[in-house]
Amino acid sequence: MIIAVYATSSPNAAGNAYAEMFSVSNPGITAGDIVAVDTGVPVSMKLAQKDDTALAGVISTNPGQVLGDQNATGQRPVALSGRVPVKFSNESGDVTIGDRVAISSTPGVGMKAGPFDASVGIVIGETERGENGDT
Repeated sequence: MIIAVYATSSPNAAGNAYAEMFSVSNPGITAGDIVAVDTGVPVSMKLAQKDDTALAGVISTNPGQVLGDQNATGQRPVALSGRVPVKFSNESGDVTIGDRVAISSTPGVGMKAGPFDASVGIVIGETERGENGDT
C-alpha cells in the first residue's frame, strides 16, 4: 500500500515536495522508502530500521524543488517537506487520516505509529494499494 504522508505544507506547483539530494548506502533505495542517517557513512542515507533514532525522511517521487545535483550517481531526493507517497505495511493495523507513520519491522517501510514511536509524518490519504498491502 502507498499512503500520502504530510511533513509540512508545500506551496510549489511543480510537485508536492521540497527535497535535497543525498548519497545512499544501498543502490536499491527507491521512491517511497523511509530513510535514516547512515552513521557509518558520512552524509549518507540508509533504509530506516525499527530502532533507528536518526530518521531523515522519505525518498521523494516527484519533488517540486530539489537542492543539489539531480543527476549525481548514487544519490536520491530526500523530502524535507511536503506530500510524499510512502511504502507502507499494515503490521500495526490499518491507518486512518491523521495517524502518524513510524518504521515497521521491514527496513524502509512505514506502519501506523504507536504512542511512543518516532515518526516521519502524518497520513493525509491513501493513494494506491498493492495486492500484498505494499508496493
